[in-house]
Amino acid sequence: MNVIRVLGLILLCSSSANVMAIEEPEFTVVETLDKVEIRRYNSYWVAQTRVAGDFGEAGNQAFRPLVDYLSGDNNADEKISMTAPVQQHSVDNQHVVAFVMPREAVASGLPDPNDAEITLEQVPAQLVAALRYTGNWKESRYRSFEQQLRQQLQASSYDVCGPATWARYNPPFWPGFLRRNEVLIPVAEGACETASEN
Repeated sequence: MNVIRVLGLILLCSSSANVMAIEEPEFTVVETLDKVEIRRYNSYWVAQTRVAGDFGEAGNQAFRPLVDYLSGDNNADEKISMTAPVQQHSVDNQHVVAFVMPREAVASGLPDPNDAEITLEQVPAQLVAALRYTGNWKESRYRSFEQQLRQQLQASSYDVCGPATWARYNPPFWPGFLRRNEVLIPVAEGACETASEN
């Protein structure tokens, strides 16, 4: 690795806190089970779209229409700030990809998308099990950590209450070894109130 590349990585690492200091959904950590966090999330809103096809390509297919919505392709021609994470989960052989909406935009009223394939949805306050990992965005890596999280939950007092969500916190140009990724699964202590396990 040459000196310029090393310096670039050092600058990238040193500035990562500023670059990635963008809004995320609010939560509190209720409990820690080894590497798993049990989090209580406040309610938040997402703009989302469904795409078919390969798991690994779903994010690419959904990215452009969702970015267009943020960039003003809505009934108010309003620009909306990007937040983190980008979320993805599977439903009926399709992939739902969602951008979390900033709280300020929600408070002032989210504009309606011009694209009929994009919907706005409120995610209710909920308890979520989260397992963080770093590295590339290959499906095999995600599935490995999803399995680890499910195994950890099986040995706990928490019941799975919905499908696993893949959460990505960094842009595509971010080096893989610095990327923050998470597997998120809604849980409950006792009977689940909403969605059943997928």
